[in-house]
Amino acid sequence: MKKWMYWILTGVILCSTPGCTQKTGNSVPEDAMFCDNLAERVQEVEQLHVETATGITEFSPSDSAPVYAMWFPVMEYADTLQGKSQEEFRQAIRKRFQKTADLGINTVYLHVRAYQDAYYPSERFPWGSYADADIDFDPLAVLLEEAHAQNLSAHAWINPLRCPTDKAMQEMNDQYTIKQWYNSPEKNGTYLVQVENNWWLNPAYPEVRQFIADGAAEIAERYPVDGIHIDDYFYPTTDSLFDLAAFSESGGTDLPAFRLEQTNAMVQAIYQAVKKADAAMQFSISPQGTMQGNYAHQYADVKRWASEPGFCDVLIPQIYYGFENETAPFTDTVSAWTEAVTKESVSLVVGIGTHKMGKEDTWAGSGCHEWQEHSDIPQRQVEYLLQCKDVSGIAIYDYDTTFASETAAEAMAQQVQAIQALLRPQSAGIR
Repeated sequence: MKKWMYWILTGVILCSTPGCTQKTGNSVPEDAMFCDNLAERVQEVEQLHVETATGITEFSPSDSAPVYAMWFPVMEYADTLQGKSQEEFRQAIRKRFQKTADLGINTVYLHVRAYQDAYYPSERFPWGSYADADIDFDPLAVLLEEAHAQNLSAHAWINPLRCPTDKAMQEMNDQYTIKQWYNSPEKNGTYLVQVENNWWLNPAYPEVRQFIADGAAEIAERYPVDGIHIDDYFYPTTDSLFDLAAFSESGGTDLPAFRLEQTNAMVQAIYQAVKKADAAMQFSISPQGTMQGNYAHQYADVKRWASEPGFCDVLIPQIYYGFENETAPFTDTVSAWTEAVTKESVSLVVGIGTHKMGKEDTWAGSGCHEWQEHSDIPQRQVEYLLQCKDVSGIAIYDYDTTFASETAAEAMAQQVQAIQALLRPQSAGIR
């Protein structure tokens, strides 16, 4: 739904309805084993909320078109942006968005900040590593122009907590806030904590959460994005040393509960910043696929986000599992999410992956060879999701493994044709 349509509907509702409009399957085994860093393996590898005097008027997912989305991760800039002129970048992106739209996709998640860096001119963050030091154009502006030219809803994808490597932190200009925290004896180790090779922001401090929210607002206020999107880089470790000082100062006794509170506060701060910039703008979250993994490993309170107002408009769990996955079979995992999403103003869009095509799925137990033995898993997942009445859309990770698969090129090319046949009739009436 376009923004001008939102405002017409908003006017009608504000004139007639004050206040708020409120709205099975098997669970994943509690003892299931999960890839604690699935997102790292992969990536290293319309709901309007109008603030009124009496509350929030909410549009349910039924008021919005289905979402057929695709992720464009930061690594793709190595081919499209690095060493390229503005026109070369534009041509490369145009070709990709044309293929994406032809597939039946209507929404794109564009990685614009992965490591507290930026692929747009920013006062808060340094340029990302795939942008040349002498870059003289705005990649995000080009991305949005080309996406909107293809009638694609374009969402800016950011990682709120993950920071650069120690080497990159040392080389960063002192003008940036995170470098100042890095240099500070009081904030290095509290606001900013090193986990393995990367530094991470600690959401247990209000100043850190405000910094993250302001970073989202910088995009939402300056660019005609259709949404702000975050994925599953929440707490990077279960080690109690990560936030020992903040937890000790809190006086609490339950570390997991404390961490859930901090993540909730961060998510709410981003949501409020987005809605303050533009009430029609979506805020979406893509957590990892399993409930247990979210709570036990990343302290992401996804059930609360799915059932209470004020956290997000769309949840996009990364259900990158096959049908035969021993610990998290695809259909059962989808069912767990449809049961969890009870807030009418929250849409459930299911994330599926093409990156496993032709590969062994190490974490799938007895189903570890499914992606090698069956070449039609993405197609079957799309077919299944299109029949799920409580699912409002599908998101595919990612462009390169869909259109330029290295492990199963022929099979994936056939899958592209099959998915196109499924999605294009669905999206034809949306454009």
